[in-house]
Amino acid sequence: MEQKKIINNLYEIYGKDNAKFYSDILQKTEDELLDYYCNNESYENLFFCQCGPKFAWDIEAKILTKRGYPLVEDVIEKLFEWLQDLNWPGADIIFDFLLELPSDVFNYYFQLAIDKANATNDEDWIINLGYLNK
Repeated sequence: MEQKKIINNLYEIYGKDNAKFYSDILQKTEDELLDYYCNNESYENLFFCQCGPKFAWDIEAKILTKRGYPLVEDVIEKLFEWLQDLNWPGADIIFDFLLELPSDVFNYYFQLAIDKANATNDEDWIINLGYLNK
């Protein structure tokens, strides 16, 4: 009964289309989620960039990294933002994924992230980006 209440709340908060993903997280295996959402083009990459509740971020990171580069190039800047807090769910997955990017792509988005972190005086993010030193 508790799970049904949670799912109903998700539908109220996030709307029908978004809540389907969150309710699937509660009801399906990780393999089922990855198979369905990695290949479902009706869900844009941005949908999986920390747009919903934190309990979904880990699987969102797995979906994006399984989609892989270059399919997720449109959200690479957002992936660097994910490293603002290395304790966030999925941050470790995103971290490893970013290290596998081609050097020219990595360097371009890394510099954008450094510039943004400096502009916002986000010292933690600057430190976290330093761990990516390729």
